[in-house]
Amino acid sequence: MATITPFQRLTDTDQRNQALALLLTGKPRATPEAIAPFLDYARQQSLNIDEIWGHFQGRELIASTLIVPGRGRTAMLFVSPITTRRDTAPTTDLICHVMAQQNPDELRLIQTLLEPTQRLETRALLDANFSNLATLVYMQRAADKPARALRLFDHDDTPLQIYAWHESNRQRFADAILASYEDTLDCPGLLGLRQIDDIIAGHMGAGEFKPDLWHAIYRDDQPVGVLLVNLLPSQHAVELVYLGLTPAFRGIGLAPKLVEHALGIAREHHMSQLILAVDEKNTPALRLYRRSRLIPQARKVALIQTLGE
Repeated sequence: MATITPFQRLTDTDQRNQALALLLTGKPRATPEAIAPFLDYARQQSLNIDEIWGHFQGRELIASTLIVPGRGRTAMLFVSPITTRRDTAPTTDLICHVMAQQNPDELRLIQTLLEPTQRLETRALLDANFSNLATLVYMQRAADKPARALRLFDHDDTPLQIYAWHESNRQRFADAILASYEDTLDCPGLLGLRQIDDIIAGHMGAGEFKPDLWHAIYRDDQPVGVLLVNLLPSQHAVELVYLGLTPAFRGIGLAPKLVEHALGIAREHHMSQLILAVDEKNTPALRLYRRSRLIPQARKVALIQTLGE
């Protein structure tokens, strides 16, 4: 009989399924049917779920984690539910062990999303050197706006230049994204943690990327802002992945037009919803989206850890 060490990256099918069952249901001995929908989803989305880890006490699995790598040297961490305070420490120990095994050349930013009610899981992650990034508000609206050509003007009614994504425009997008971060209220805790190429790659990996749905906006060859929209066919929606403007162009009516354009993209691609996530403390953005008739649907607590520091 093989020796079971306290922390293991699981390769045995039965142990992996046991760990997934604990993650999904809180019960390591759940029926195969309990994890089948997740396995089907992972196959359909081509998710890499090889990084399944377990914390064993003897032969009993007491905590499990899953790291799903994404683009831009990011990954999502999932942890098994914690029901009592005494179970917090074993989960923290497992998370610390798993983080120590990751290669910072391959993964820079590890993220996790929890329900606001998951206080014990939040405590375990904070004790494992994660930090609280933001509470994200998830909003949506039915796509009831017809598609129109995007035309934007500056303070003097001069047309702004709009560039669609192309590799030859990479620097324009990079400059516009970075310029939009000045005095941002949108998850400011992320600033400086990633290189711009990782940021762009991460945005591309959020759903189905189409170059013509990304726009960099300029005036006289100076960045004004960006609108990044991706398709989410499995949800019959489009996601407003990122909308950012430089300080001089905030509050002058450009942002509502960009939201309207995103709604038009959804309609044009026969999607029923526009969805987005916004930092709960970003009150100007929340005001914009509410005025654009997006409705809050859920809240998630976002926690992060940066590797290689």
